Amino acid sequence: MMQPSAPSSSEAVSILLLAAQPAARSVHEALSAHLGATVETSVDYRSCQERLERQDVGLLLVEETFVLEDQAAAESLYAIAGGIPVLEINFGTSDAQRIVRQVRSALHRRSLETQRAKAAAIAAVRNDLSASVSGLLLESQFALRQAGPDLAPRLQQIAHLAEAVSRQLRS
Repeated sequence: MMQPSAPSSSEAVSILLLAAQPAARSVHEALSAHLGATVETSVDYRSCQERLERQDVGLLLVEETFVLEDQAAAESLYAIAGGIPVLEINFGTSDAQRIVRQVRSALHRRSLETQRAKAAAIAAVRNDLSASVSGLLLESQFALRQAGPDLAPRLQQIAHLAEAVSRQLRS
C-alpha cells in the first residue's frame, strides 16, 4: 500500500507537539527524521497557546491525555488553532512510526485540500474575468460598428486586446 508522501522540502512544515517530555522525545525525533519537519514541543497548554499565537504552525499534534485531563483547555486551544489541522493521539497505544504515518496522512490531506482550494479560486477568478472580458469584447465590437473613422482604430485595438485576453483565459 502506497503511503502519502511527506511534503517536499519546498513545503517545509512546522509541527507543534503538545505532550509530556518522555513521550514527546521519541515522537519529536521520528517526525523530524521521517518528515523533515520542524517540530516544536510544548509541555503545557499555556506554552502551546503562546507558540500558536506567535509562529506559523502547519499541524498541532496533541497527546490524548492532555485532552482527557482538561477538555475545556483543549477546546480553547483548538479555537486558537483555527484552521490548523489538529491530531489527538494516544502516545501510550501508538508507537512513533504509527504517529508518523498519521501525521503524514494529515499533512497530505491538508496539502490536497489546499491544492483544491487554490484550483477553485483560480477557476472562480478565471470565470469572473472571462465574463467581464466577453462583455468588453461584445461592447467594443458593437461600438466599432457605430464608430466614425477617427475612433475606429482605437476601438479595433480594444477589441483585439479583449480577444487576446479571452484566448488566454481559455487556455
